[in-house]
Amino acid sequence: MISSLVVALVTPFNSRGVVDWGALGEYLEFLSERRVRDVLVGGTTGEFASLTLDERRHLLEFCRSRWSGALIAHVGSSCLTDAVALSDHAQDHADVIAAMPPYFFAHPPEAGVLEYFRALGHRSVRPLLLYNFPMHTQARISAEMVEVLARDLPNLLGMKDSDKDHALSKRYKSGNSALRVFLGDDSAAAMYAILAVTAL
Repeated sequence: MISSLVVALVTPFNSRGVVDWGALGEYLEFLSERRVRDVLVGGTTGEFASLTLDERRHLLEFCRSRWSGALIAHVGSSCLTDAVALSDHAQDHADVIAAMPPYFFAHPPEAGVLEYFRALGHRSVRPLLLYNFPMHTQARISAEMVEVLARDLPNLLGMKDSDKDHALSKRYKSGNSALRVFLGDDSAAAMYAILAVTAL
C-alpha cells in the first residue's frame, strides 16, 4: 500500500494567506512526473495547524482529485472531536490516516493519549499510522504505547517517526516486526541511503 518513500507535502499559500490551489496542483504534477508514488497531506510540513477544519478537508479532497498514488491524510488535532471529524471525512478520500498525539499540553498522561488513538483507530476502516513528533507535540509515543495499541487496533499499520531518536525507532520495530516505521528525518534518509550504496 505504501512504498518506502513518502513525500510530506507542503501547503503553498498566496500573499493573502490563502491556500494557493493552482500552485498546489502544479506541485502535485511535479511530484507525479518524478515518479513519487505516496504523499502525506496536512502534516507538519503541510502547516496543518495554520488551517481551519474546512481548509484541511478541502486540502485532502483537492489532493485526492489530483493524485492517483497512495494518499496519507494527517488528521491529528488537540481536540479529539476535530480529529474524529477529520478522520471520518478522510475515510472517503485517503488510503491511510495518520495522527499525532494532542499537541501543546506537555507530557500528557499516557492513558489519555492511548484513549485518543483508540478513538481514532476503532472508528477508521483505513490503516492508521501513529505520528511521533515530540519536538512539536510535547508528547513522545513510547514503544510500550505502540505495543499496547498494536494489540488493540488491528488496523495499526505503523509509525511515522519524526523524532531523531533512532534507537526508539528500532524499538518500535522490535516490539512488532509487522509494523512499518517511516523515518521523518531527512538527515537519516540521506545517511541510510549512503550506507545502502556503500554496502553494495
